[in-house]
Amino acid sequence: AWICNYPFDTLKTVMQGKGAHEMIPMKTAFLSIWNTGGANAFFRGVRTSTGRAMLVTSTRMLVYEKTIQLLREQ
Repeated sequence: AWICNYPFDTLKTVMQGKGAHEMIPMKTAFLSIWNTGGANAFFRGVRTSTGRAMLVTSTRMLVYEKTIQLLREQ
């Protein structure tokens, strides 16, 4: 699901690039991304983000399980 949604996140990030008070129009942001690398540009950084998400999720699950284990022992 994350990989399918990643292009939309890339587009949102470029649209917000100038800050909270100045958003770039969607069409301009889309064309900017497309002109820098075509369809592949929408997935730039997806491996790193997915790897990070897996690491964070795994850590959360480990902490959750250990916490439940400790609470049951009491």
